[in-house]
Amino acid sequence: IGATQVAARVIVTMAGNRIPAVPLTAAVFALQGAAVLILLTWQQASGVLLAVVLLGAGRGAVTLMRASLIAERYGRTHYGAIGGALALFVSGAAALAPVGAGVAYQVAGGYPLVFAGLAGISGLAALAMLGMWRWG
Repeated sequence: IGATQVAARVIVTMAGNRIPAVPLTAAVFALQGAAVLILLTWQQASGVLLAVVLLGAGRGAVTLMRASLIAERYGRTHYGAIGGALALFVSGAAALAPVGAGVAYQVAGGYPLVFAGLAGISGLAALAMLGMWRWG
């Protein structure tokens, strides 16, 4: 995952001036949803490897995209305050995610519904980004 995070950051940096941040972020969210669906449906080693590559790349890209989106949307003047406030919520969500996944596992009775839910949330995030691009 670490290697694909670095590779994705290089690609995002190179594409940064050619592709606007909002549709690029939407594509990353869609790929993350696809990766979760791959884990759910393609359980051979090659499927798991592909999912790991996509999830790692998505994780690496989102780190840079978050900063780009804030700067692009709100300007560089207020970047520190907005980025710091956002980091609080991102870190909080990351800390609560294992507990939430455990609760979802218990409620759903297994991982298939949890993974389907994660894929759906990723798809909704991609659509929300596209809506931000259209109405932005």
